[in-house]
Amino acid sequence: MTFLLRQSFGFGLALALTWWLLYRAPAPTPAVGVTDSVGPVGLEPVVENAVDVSDLAAVAPQPPQTVADAPETVAIPPPPEAGSRDGSPEGEAPEAISDHERDSDVAAPVHEPSPAEVGPPRPDAVQLATDRTLLAAAERELSGEAALGFSTVLVSSPEDQLEIARAFGEEVVLVPRAALDPEAAGVVSYQLDLSAAPRVVEVAGRPALERYRQYRDLFSYDFERLPRPLRTLRSSVVRRDEVFLFAALIPAREWAVVVGRRQEAVRALGIAETEVERFVLRYIRLADGSFDLSVDEVHHVDGRRLVPSFSQQSSARTGRASKQ
Repeated sequence: MTFLLRQSFGFGLALALTWWLLYRAPAPTPAVGVTDSVGPVGLEPVVENAVDVSDLAAVAPQPPQTVADAPETVAIPPPPEAGSRDGSPEGEAPEAISDHERDSDVAAPVHEPSPAEVGPPRPDAVQLATDRTLLAAAERELSGEAALGFSTVLVSSPEDQLEIARAFGEEVVLVPRAALDPEAAGVVSYQLDLSAAPRVVEVAGRPALERYRQYRDLFSYDFERLPRPLRTLRSSVVRRDEVFLFAALIPAREWAVVVGRRQEAVRALGIAETEVERFVLRYIRLADGSFDLSVDEVHHVDGRRLVPSFSQQSSARTGRASKQ
């Protein structure tokens, strides 16, 4: 009997203790600084350094060989390069282009008019390049002062780029994007020495690009057809996306020839420059090895494509017109 009472008492005590622990005992206090969860870790975004080239707006890359406003920043992906730098074995000259292939898109020669029909002789490129009025007009256009309502396209052969540059005293440059950073130290650009034995020379920083607004974008030509010195210059920087500019910079005396030939074309066609949407000019190699420019087409704002009569005559006299 005593044994049963002891067991009942023990069972009841255990039951009461369990009830007290479950329903009455206070919850333990957590340690200071410990939380029930860990929030996400905030990371500062990594911002790439941007190069401000707003001061280069006058000479930044534009659509190939056209007059156009430049992009405001080098963040814009560069246009692709024509041809492949791996296309020609090292030291091998590009394949020659036959005269038939070069002139396949040139109109057939026309009958040469008599001197009475021609009128006064047309000024040559040297006369236009040294004309003070045309030089002043060219300077205004190259400085961005003149607001033009038309574009100008220059057509030429890749094989002729070196000789055109020599004929007009152009600067042929390759400017890496790194050279645009005014705070970068030890950065160089590359320029082609146009002497009898052309060679690539290094230029500290970047060339004085603010002096130029018009240029021929050498990326738009097939790499394999460029003269070897230009291909060597292009190879100074391997990656295309690291190059800001690979071009022949057009000086005022050469642009004066462009201005003179445009004015000559609108006079011959009996229209005003305000009626023109686009001029298409072609570099013409002359018999003495020098170059001139001839207006191939004038695109009228009403959609017509006009060809000045002297354009075909010029091609017929030289016997050759360059094909881009």
